[in-house]
Amino acid sequence: MPRRPCPISSSVPVEILLAGALVVAVFSSRAAAEDLATRTLLPRAVSESLAREGFRQITNIRLMGPSLVAHAISRNGLPARLVVDTDSGRILGFRLLDPEPLSPKSP
Repeated sequence: MPRRPCPISSSVPVEILLAGALVVAVFSSRAAAEDLATRTLLPRAVSESLAREGFRQITNIRLMGPSLVAHAISRNGLPARLVVDTDSGRILGFRLLDPEPLSPKSP
């Protein structure tokens, strides 16, 4: 079966087609980043929300998939890992972590 030439590629230089594709890719990724920024709580807002819930020493706030993960000290004084909803700031998960191992006493 004979190949027909592409009508676009015969009249438009390849450089222009590639530049157009690059512009589309940049604007698409920028829009996705702006969408994520508008629906994701800032780490400071997450820290303030968790502090209102009684957590302290809130650290290591990071985006993990569709949620935020943070480490904090619970109301009972134990280290914990929290999973927080990026839209509402609601705590989705909570797990106590093992306290730091005590250093062995020297004999």
